Amino acid sequence: MPLAGCGLLGSATALDKIIAKRLLNAACIPVARSVAITKEEAPDFAALERALGSPMFIKPARQGSSVGVRKVSGSEEFPLALEDALRFDRDLLVEEFVAGREIEFSVLEDETGGLFISRPGEIVPAEQHGFYSYDAKYVDETGAVLKVPADLPLEVENAMRDMAARAFRALGCDGMARVDFFLKQNGDFLVNELNTIPGFTDISMYAKAMAASGTRATSAKPCTEPSSPKRPCRTGNSMSILSVPTTSPPAPSMVRRPRPPGTKASSAPLSGVARTPFS
Repeated sequence: MPLAGCGLLGSATALDKIIAKRLLNAACIPVARSVAITKEEAPDFAALERALGSPMFIKPARQGSSVGVRKVSGSEEFPLALEDALRFDRDLLVEEFVAGREIEFSVLEDETGGLFISRPGEIVPAEQHGFYSYDAKYVDETGAVLKVPADLPLEVENAMRDMAARAFRALGCDGMARVDFFLKQNGDFLVNELNTIPGFTDISMYAKAMAASGTRATSAKPCTEPSSPKRPCRTGNSMSILSVPTTSPPAPSMVRRPRPPGTKASSAPLSGVARTPFS
């Protein structure tokens, strides 16, 4: 079935945090230190602290929107964080805390296989949340601020842009994705994750980063034309989007992330199948 966006392979590898880490490591792309655990084989907190330090994050392996993610600073918090994450997945990723800025790039693939990498955007979560949690994203209207474009030295921005393209290819993505980074104070950066279904609301980072790059999408359609030697058109996982330079790209801006009109959000525990309304 034709579709606009990332196909099956890239979507599956990017969604599974454990598989994504392995592929990024194999491609020599720096990522945060982590330990994969299961419900049946969960090490104690002391062992994880020796491996990763403290605080650390407990994450379901296959969830989005920070659902089931907890920041753990001590052994007393670990059992509840483990129990909560296991409600959403039997496979978990325990990851080191990385002190740094959260930087994101939008990636768009054209019909010839070329990649357009946007200017960077920055997420600044409100202090009361501690990290970019589900509540910060969808419940608290002042939970985070977006800075578009992010204020980065040109050489750092260019290096991160190059790595965004490498990460996109390493996970087998096509069409589009958003690549999220941690940028440390010393200038080093790590790939956090790739999102193959980024938000497309008026206040979403993907579109804002594209706009800050002086482009706008004028059309999007599934790729249904015959294959070419340069870029085989695999029906079901290709897209065609025309990016046209705007005459006056928007100036750097800071916008808060209110919920889209009509969206209802709750921080109450989800029952049944975990839903991720936005990415």
